[in-house]
Amino acid sequence: NKYFEFYETIDVSPILVDNKTQIEYELFGVVNHFGYASSGHYTSHIRIDNKWYKFNDSVINAETFDNLKDESYGGTEEFSIYDNGEYIRTSSDKSSAYLLFYKKRDFCFENKK
Repeated sequence: NKYFEFYETIDVSPILVDNKTQIEYELFGVVNHFGYASSGHYTSHIRIDNKWYKFNDSVINAETFDNLKDESYGGTEEFSIYDNGEYIRTSSDKSSAYLLFYKKRDFCFENKK
């Protein structure tokens, strides 16, 4: 479970043939996976009206982008557990972003008539 960082906004103009116009996309959704290829758990993070929300089964909580990053960048988390009168140092893989959803900045999903 490698650490991987992503950004809230990206500018794709440097990779375009005509790169004179800045074209930005902003993150509006992330699907995370925790576990293994054969089993695990998924959560979703969605930005609605510039506020981030975490969807975990039937539980929905408001969150900050920093919390989202902490849960989505992967890597390994080290911690201690208390067992039989002693602390044991161990580690566990963190959840990782599985899908990233970006939309063009200022794009509106509402139907325009």
